Order: sequence, then structure tokens, then C-alpha cells
Amino acid sequence: MGELQPLLSDEGQGKLREWLGQPSAEFHLLYKARTHGFDPATFHQRCDGVGPTVSVGYNSSGYVFGGYTVLPWGSEAGYHRDPRAFLFVLYTGRNQFNPQRIDAMQGKTRATVRHGLSYGPTFGNDLMFFSGKSASGNNKDGYTKTNGFCTPGDGFYMANGLQLTGGDYRFKDIEVYQVTEQMRSEIASPINTSLNRRAVKPMVQFSDEPVVGVRGSWRVLPESSAWREVDWSLLFLEQLKQEIADYRPLAELRIEQVNILLVGPVGAGKSSFFNTVNSAFRNYVTNQAATGVTNHSMTTQFRRYDVRASREGPSLGFRLCDTLGLEDLQSGLDIVDLLYILDGNVPDRYQFNPLVRISAETVPGFNMAPSLGDKTHCVVYVMDISDVGSMSRVTTEKFGAIRAQVSQRGIPFVVLLTKVDRACSHVGSDLTMVYRSRHIVEQVDLLSRTTGIPKSSILVTKNYDSELETQLAVDVLALHALRQMIRYADNYLDDHLDRHVQSVRASTVSPRQGSDGDGSLPPTPPTERDDSPQQHRPGKEKASYANKRHQPHPSWEKPGSGRKSQPPTRTSVTPRTHSSQRPTTKEDEPPRSRSSPPKSRESAKEEEDQRRPPSTASKKSTAEERRPGSTTSSKTAVTSIVGRYDQGM
Repeated sequence: MGELQPLLSDEGQGKLREWLGQPSAEFHLLYKARTHGFDPATFHQRCDGVGPTVSVGYNSSGYVFGGYTVLPWGSEAGYHRDPRAFLFVLYTGRNQFNPQRIDAMQGKTRATVRHGLSYGPTFGNDLMFFSGKSASGNNKDGYTKTNGFCTPGDGFYMANGLQLTGGDYRFKDIEVYQVTEQMRSEIASPINTSLNRRAVKPMVQFSDEPVVGVRGSWRVLPESSAWREVDWSLLFLEQLKQEIADYRPLAELRIEQVNILLVGPVGAGKSSFFNTVNSAFRNYVTNQAATGVTNHSMTTQFRRYDVRASREGPSLGFRLCDTLGLEDLQSGLDIVDLLYILDGNVPDRYQFNPLVRISAETVPGFNMAPSLGDKTHCVVYVMDISDVGSMSRVTTEKFGAIRAQVSQRGIPFVVLLTKVDRACSHVGSDLTMVYRSRHIVEQVDLLSRTTGIPKSSILVTKNYDSELETQLAVDVLALHALRQMIRYADNYLDDHLDRHVQSVRASTVSPRQGSDGDGSLPPTPPTERDDSPQQHRPGKEKASYANKRHQPHPSWEKPGSGRKSQPPTRTSVTPRTHSSQRPTTKEDEPPRSRSSPPKSRESAKEEEDQRRPPSTASKKSTAEERRPGSTTSSKTAVTSIVGRYDQGM
């Protein structure tokens, strides 16, 4: 028969590669009806056991349409489940390039492909190219008229037959292609290529265990070696929802929600992740945050999105904060602007302006004194998993700068890899294979090695894209990642509370050390607190931490003091202290009358104890007062001592 001449255009192949998420996919022609005959037996002889495949029909009206499935064709009659299967049209009447993809309807993916010895390529009850044998060129115009049909919408796919075929089943040709993609053994990384050449122990032991019905299954790990364990049941999904809905920060922190900040390159899926999480709780696909495919970020405002378990319910205990996307050009999010967002200075719905940097003068509603509830508690860097190892130099530099600033503030840093369904065909056909995909685990391992990020801080997800109804696996994967983000944010708050408790305990030991608040917790790390000596006066209202303004300070100034003092010298004036806070001298002793009788040994000892500094006098305190953390007893002791000195002793 000679070499087969395919009819599928380069333009059509490019669109199919885009839909499949496989830029390097190749199409190998297996069956050509005009050459091999419009005969189901010949079709099965050449195509059975082969997958994935694309079946394409060319009719006399200029329509080019077909279907895709990852399942290998078979002769045994029956319907088969393929969630990855879809119908498509590339050209409409008069060969107009008008590509459209038609996915299966929610809940109807169990019968998207139909096998049978008497059928040609058939997709559910929606598209059949032919059944039974037809004579080639039986139409008077030289085309082959078959008994095919196309009625999507009445079966399992969301479309109508006229949309795909124009109602014309006089075929110029029908072709079936096998789709293959060359696997890359090594992925070079511009971040640190020397690490890629080192022998690194894999995260899990790989196995060649086959997966029934899928060729190339060596790319799939055995179920027992899944690199993460997830329950994909509806019961587990409801448990995830309940656990997230019940979460609230500790009452001592006096905040209602944790702030999870989403940053990352344009098109990575930051806004789509919020939409996916929101959809999981609403039980239908939502599009509250603007999404799309453009060269620039669709997000133009800083947004703090609340999520509710139901439309009328209260906001949950977290907020997903969306930002302008990172770009290689100057129009993307600036790192300096990001610092103001991390520190809680930027108000909700602030409109980004690439020509104006964020400052107190340029931002309406700029928060000069952000509280703990305004600050960021967890940063999530969102990136396309296909970009691992191929980030541009500018993006790599921004990634490192963001991580450094986040780490300096003690904020947890997480990476969320999106679009996993496009990175691996097995995951694309069944999302529950994500933790058994060898390709996915290789990408996670590569990112961890080249950036030093722990694997436990690298999460994966698939956002809602073309779906119109929610899917169990998508919801489970997204909420599983969200739960981990909330846990990391809660760890940050726990650490913040511990530091505050230590600060309070330290302030009760020595009356020279001032208090940092009016009950609110100081959100800055210890190196940024005001440790300058202060005079403690009973009854004086304590200064609120939120009203302090931190300013740049010289190297000799205590960090966070907010004041400029002279460098310490031998002749410098020391801060004024209370008489109870300095050692007693001879001049401090009260004058003794010459006529007064000499004091007894017991009276002299009692008077000496009263003149002794608090740190020494406290040695005679009770066991309760000496117990670390006894705030009430310590404050009482300090107040009584200061009161005696104020009365003149």
C-alpha cells in the first residue's frame, strides 16, 4: 500500500497538542479508511490494543472533527470509562479553522468510549463514524456515505451534532492516529545544573508494574509505592470540608482568619486555585476571581478572598490573598511592593499601578500600624509543574528574593504545582493517579533538590478549567493542599504566641522592662521589639504595640527601638531609673537621729531587706512567687515594692 499520507494539518496537530497539554506529542497514522477500507474488521486489526489515539473524520462539507481517548481500542462489545476522552472540531464549513473541544458531562464519564467488533471508532452514544462495511467512494461525488451519526448532548458529551459535523456523513476520509510523546530522561535546571549530575536517591522505589489497558505504564508507580497517601472517597472529602470549616485561630491571638498569600508567575493558576477551593465548598464551579490566558496578569488588584461553606454561611477561618502576577518585564509585581503586602500595609482591593510604587503617600488607606490579623501568615508560590527546571533567569531571581524575605519574617513558604493533569497523560485520564505518577514525583524531587525546599512543602493540584460541574478528585486534591497551608499558617501563629508569652514573662521579672501592648500581641520577631529601658509607673496606661512606628536605625542603635540615642560612652548619661532599680549607696541611707537608740540586729536586717533591690528581695518570696510564669504574683510583688519607694520609704 506504500507510505500513508496523513490529512491532519500542522495547524490541527498544534491545537490537539495544546488540548492534550503535550507540546512534544507526535501523531502516528495507524488507520486510513480510503486506503484500508471503511471496514470495522480492518480498523480493529490495525488499532486494537493501541492507545492513546485520535480519530479524525473529514466530510464533504469541509468539517474536520473527531474524538480522543487514552484507552486502547478493543473488539469486545461494551462501554468503557475514560474521563480524559473528549470530542472536538477543528474546521467547520468551507474549511474554516474554528477549533472547539467538547468534554464529557459531569457524572457521565463511565460510558464515553464504546467498543465492538462491528463498530469503527465510537465515542459513547454521541459519535460513531461507521458500523458495518461500506464501499469506498459509494457516493456519486466520490465520497463515502456511511451510517455514522453524531448526537452529543443526547448522550454523554456537551454539544450537538450539527456543531461538529454540519449533519454531513459523506466522508472524504477517516483516520486514526496513535499519540506518543518522547520521555525526557533528564531535565536540565538553570538554577543549579551541577546538582542535576549528582546521583540522588529517588524518593520511592519505582516498579514496572503494568496498569491494565494503558501502554507505557512503566511511568506509573505501583499502588503500594504511592509517594503520598490520599483517600479519594466522598467520605474523606466531607471530612476535609468539615475540618477546614471548623478551623479558627487561637482565641488568645484575637484574630478571626489566617491570611494565605498566593504569588507566582502569570498564568500559573493563583486566581484559579481560589476559584477551585470556592467551588469545592459551593458544590458547583465558580469563577469569582478573574482568570484567563493572556500575556499579562489578569489580576490587577490585591484581593483578600473569603470562602464560605455555604452561600449564606459565615466566612471560614482563612483568606486566600491574590496578587499581581510575576513577570519578566517591569509590569509584573515588584518585590518591594510585595514586602508591604507581607507586612499588612496594603488594603484590600488596592489597584496595582506598574508606574507607581507602593508607599504611604501613594496608596489610599495605607495601613500605617498593621495588626497581626493584617499580616501574611503563609506564602504559597504557585507555578506550572511543566516550568520546573525551565524558569527564566528573572523568574528564578524573583523566586529567590521572595523566599529570602519570607524566611526573614519567619513566615512559612510553600510551593503549589498546578496543571498536573497536563504534565502526565496517566494523571490526565485519572487524577487519582497523581501520587503514583513517576513523572510528577520526579518534578517534585527536582524542585526540592535545586531550591532546597522540603518535599513536604511542595504541594500539587489541578484547578477547574473547562469543567462546568465539580469533580470528586479535583475537590479532594485542592482541599488536601489547602488543609496543609492552613496548618503551616497555624504553626506560624503558634510560634508568634510562644514569643509573646516569653516576652510577657521576661517583662514581669524586671520592672525596668516595659510592656509591649494593651493586650494585643506584638507580631514582630524578638529582634524587632522595643527593648530600650523604660520607667514603670503603676497606673500608667501601657503603649500599644500597634502605635509604634519602626524607622531605619544606625548600626549602633538597638533594632526596633524607633529612637536615636547617642552611642554609649563612659561619659554618656544613662537612662533614668527608679531608685528601686539601682544599688543603694551611702548617700541613699536615711539620716539617723543622734538620740535614737541603736537598732537591734533584727530591725537592722529588716531595714536592709527593704532597701535591697527587687532582684535580691525576691529571694525571700514564696514558692508561688518564684514559680516561672506566675504573672499575677510577679506583678503584685513589683507593684508593692514600687509603691513603698514612691511613699518615700
